[in-house]
Amino acid sequence: MANFQYNQWGMTDLVPAFSQTSQQNYLLQALGIFEKDGSSEIRVSFDRLAESNQSLLNTPQKRYDFSHNSTQLGNASNYLVEIPYFLRSDQISAADFQKGKRRPGRSDEETYLDILGDYIEAHAKAHKRTVETMYARALFQGEVYTPFTETDNERKVIDYAASFDAPFMTETISLAPSTTFDVLEAFNGYLDRINAAADGLYSDITRVVVFAGADAYNKLRFHPSMKEAFQYVSPLAEGNIITQRRDLLPNVQTMSLPGLSVDVIKVTDPLLTAFLASNEMVMLPIFRNGTSAYQHVYSPASTNTRLARSGDLQEYYSYLIEKDLGEENIYSEAGILPVNHVTNMTLKITASL
Repeated sequence: MANFQYNQWGMTDLVPAFSQTSQQNYLLQALGIFEKDGSSEIRVSFDRLAESNQSLLNTPQKRYDFSHNSTQLGNASNYLVEIPYFLRSDQISAADFQKGKRRPGRSDEETYLDILGDYIEAHAKAHKRTVETMYARALFQGEVYTPFTETDNERKVIDYAASFDAPFMTETISLAPSTTFDVLEAFNGYLDRINAAADGLYSDITRVVVFAGADAYNKLRFHPSMKEAFQYVSPLAEGNIITQRRDLLPNVQTMSLPGLSVDVIKVTDPLLTAFLASNEMVMLPIFRNGTSAYQHVYSPASTNTRLARSGDLQEYYSYLIEKDLGEENIYSEAGILPVNHVTNMTLKITASL
């Protein structure tokens, strides 16, 4: 942060080190689906995205007449939500590095810097895992857990599909080998449904992605109709999805459906499968930056009063405070509110296998 002077208050900014920790396989964060947006308040109100595509298309008008085209604005629906807040803290004292504890994988003793590095890594990993889990719930189920949001019926789970009157589209299919189901024909139709639902946001779609549970992905990839489509393609050809594996991230499989702007991603991470069953698929559009269809709203710091008073905003805070006798407290805090404005443009598919 540029404004807050950490060293003036006996503090050290750990965000640079925090940011350099391993990203590992955090799929939803790697895809960059959510746009980051800071809120100066701990509660945020937002409007649903709803534009009528018809009002954005000009129709012919008579010259010199007072008739004209006008822009129909989206139906505003304010919803006040307290941004979920997460805090983690640890302490380092002389006892931690004077016990002569051997460092795992080394022959020498554990040092102060070793312990500090471990805490920074642990705090960063906890934050990223929390973000990944919240993204998954917002995308796959259209929900966010906000235990301190005050609503009329004291709900702790906000359902975006209900709040925005934007229910998910649904579909049930059979991927059993004995059926006459044609994968490419079916998903071409699903793509048309999503494009139609996108309405005024159609031109902002960059790609459509299918997040598929492990069983659904496997049945889809090796379905008889897919094997038939690739029967004359060399097994060594890179584009042959039957015989060639392609990884989006290490150990994260993906395939592109031929002739369609659709990517299918195999979901096996337990952080994500908690919200997506093995026989389920979620098909959703990805938008260009600036659309704000999926938002990650973050909030000010709240634990350290000086930092809170500074008014500085960032996605997360991580800092060290030295106490009178030299003990050091490490704090990491973040407000995380993923918002899914476009549940009505998402198709949830349940497959019988």
